[in-house]
This record gives sequence, C-alpha cells and structure tokens, in this order.
Amino acid sequence: MPAPVAPPRDRFWCKLPTVLEYSDHATKRMKQRQITPAEVEEALRDMDATSRGDRSTRIIRWGTTGSGSRLRVVQYAGRNDFVITAARVGE
Repeated sequence: MPAPVAPPRDRFWCKLPTVLEYSDHATKRMKQRQITPAEVEEALRDMDATSRGDRSTRIIRWGTTGSGSRLRVVQYAGRNDFVITAARVGE
C-alpha cells in the first residue's frame, strides 16, 4: 500500500457531503469497532492524509475525531459521499 500523502489542510474541507452513505460492510464493521457515523464525519472533516487503496477504485483517508482518535476511512475514488469501511488506526 502506498504511503499516505498529506493534502493541503483546506483541500477537502468543503468537499464533505451533507449526508454520507455507508455500505452494509461499513455499518457492520463500524458497529464491531464501536465507531459512530459522527466520528467518521469528524475524521473526514479533519483529514490529514490520503492515498490510493489496494484497488485503483478506492481511496484511503486518515483523519482525527473530536476525541482524538485516528480513523482510516476507505471510500471509492470520486465518491466522497460513500463509505466502504472505517477503522481506528492501529486496529
């Protein structure tokens, strides 16, 4: 997996959609990992790195929640309104 690249701090701020959709997989894994949709939204608002996923159709974004947890959020490239999965960094 490629190393994350830090984007400009304001690059993604305005691109976060009003409503995020979650795959069934994301919903299941977030419940198992005790990650709330609000935490995913906070992490995407405070993103500090992004990279291509293991497939060219996916992008991985790293961000920090309001409580200080770091999340890794996987989305489809070009679809910032859909979450494939999310995990706390280190899990």
